[in-house]
Amino acid sequence: MEQLTAGYRDSDTGTRQWNLNDYSPFRYLNTMLSRSGVTAQGFYRSMVWKFGVNREENLLPLEEIAYWQEQASGLEPFRLDYAGGWQAMAQNCGLLSQVAVLLSAVCVCCLYAEEHRTRTDQLVLASARGKTTVFWARWCAGVSFAAGLALALSGVYILAYCIFYGPDGFSTALQLWSEGGALPLHLSMGGYVLVMVALLVLGGMAMVSLVMLLSEWLRSAVLALVVPFLLSGATVLGLFQGQGRLVQQITSYLPFCRVSTATLTDYYLAPFRLNAIQFSFLLYGLLVLGLGGLCWLCYRSYQVTGR
Repeated sequence: MEQLTAGYRDSDTGTRQWNLNDYSPFRYLNTMLSRSGVTAQGFYRSMVWKFGVNREENLLPLEEIAYWQEQASGLEPFRLDYAGGWQAMAQNCGLLSQVAVLLSAVCVCCLYAEEHRTRTDQLVLASARGKTTVFWARWCAGVSFAAGLALALSGVYILAYCIFYGPDGFSTALQLWSEGGALPLHLSMGGYVLVMVALLVLGGMAMVSLVMLLSEWLRSAVLALVVPFLLSGATVLGLFQGQGRLVQQITSYLPFCRVSTATLTDYYLAPFRLNAIQFSFLLYGLLVLGLGGLCWLCYRSYQVTGR
């Protein structure tokens, strides 16, 4: 800490700069050096204490408290380092998720509804490949488009931040940025951003699957877009906040909430022995398959009863 401080003093007055960089963990350096008698052991003990007390104040079950305290005790030693680019990416990934998910929904909302409007569904179903093949080909096209768009936007997003802030600090401990207020996830700053990108891809695929189902069921592209835009608006306005832990826990799995720094108020799901980030990968994968199956059933029902 003393060596880092020496490198960040005002050249004229020799005083320590307290506004080093908002996008780095150096505020930890300033905080710890401003206290007398701080030791490395005390530093880590205070971190574990924060994780334990915060969980108890939130009235979490004993099993969940024990899980997060165990995770905190297994954290590796923290290395103070600059992580401006990765922190900025994490702080602003909520906007990226809104744009990627809603743009994907807008692009695929007409995939099935347009056939109802123009009465061209029978031409599509007359394909030599068969009705089943045609349906799943279009469904996979919609889902893969959502995944490709999310990856493309994420790539541009990461590249832009690396250019402006630099790629340094990929392996910096996540806890140095979150100041102990988040759960002790064993992730680095860069690792956390990559996890968010993966969740964005799966979340976008799940939302697009829902929009395609609504498009097929309601036969209207506009009505199919109502659900994702309502959920997005409720998330932006914070309408789910303060509605109780159960409501917040359920709505935290919306892509708009999961792909944001709100993920750092994570939960441990005791029945599955997974934290909520881990469970999100399983949930989104099942939603993509489940919604695709429901869309197929709805599609087949029209073949029998008529459109």
